[in-house]
Amino acid sequence: MEALRQLFPDGAANDLNFVLFSTSGVHGTYCTLEAAESEGCDVTFLVVQPRIVGLRYGNCTPKTQDDFQFLRKLRESSHLAVGSIGCKQGANHD
Repeated sequence: MEALRQLFPDGAANDLNFVLFSTSGVHGTYCTLEAAESEGCDVTFLVVQPRIVGLRYGNCTPKTQDDFQFLRKLRESSHLAVGSIGCKQGANHD
């Protein structure tokens, strides 16, 4: 949680920094935010930074309602950011 809060202080992603959740792989799980809230499992994340061709990954353990609200906001804004990449209406970062 600390790493995600440092990368996204206001919980909002954009087309230069966004997150995919529940990506599994050898270091993670398919556990969703909703499952984590009800079952207490870790949530795997992948931070994508297209401009610098950067990837970061890890697992977080949300515990408080504030944690879950932060992650939901980050997930929603990430979905919007991914959808804007390569489109005219997407942000222009020269």
